[in-house]
Amino acid sequence: PVLNPRANPWQYLHLQKSPMIVPISRDAFGHVPSSWAPNIDVTTFVFFNPPSQLSPQLTSFLSIVSPTIVISFSSMPVSNHDVALIVLRILDQCRTRPKIIVVTGDSRPGKKISTMDQTRLDHYQHVKRLIYVDDVPFHVLFPRIDAAIIQGGLGTTAEAIR
Repeated sequence: PVLNPRANPWQYLHLQKSPMIVPISRDAFGHVPSSWAPNIDVTTFVFFNPPSQLSPQLTSFLSIVSPTIVISFSSMPVSNHDVALIVLRILDQCRTRPKIIVVTGDSRPGKKISTMDQTRLDHYQHVKRLIYVDDVPFHVLFPRIDAAIIQGGLGTTAEAIR
């Protein structure tokens, strides 16, 4: 059959038996489905890391000696309210007294944070146990942290595993 490549590019490439590369680690992906054609190859993660550095503010925050946790939901639109509750639970209850870096990414306002919770968040920022950043080069940050809470997107997961 004659296919319009613009109408269904995946089917078009599949029928043409075009080589296809899935840039993900087999360790992370698991087995390759038996239904996949032989022209599909799972390789490994591909990293595009331009020279980058952390902001002076974040570098200073990282110099404080205590376990460091990064929370990032990247492009997943998680509400600020939900993230705040996760942050407070960790900071209030974790015996190791970690500090937390929240990468806000595409977070959205969501429900209003209570005045009491906002006061606690402000306190944790003041005592240097909490910092918010809009964006960060994960390939520079992740080697300097102890744990990451991420949404599982391909790029962030690849950097976390690396």
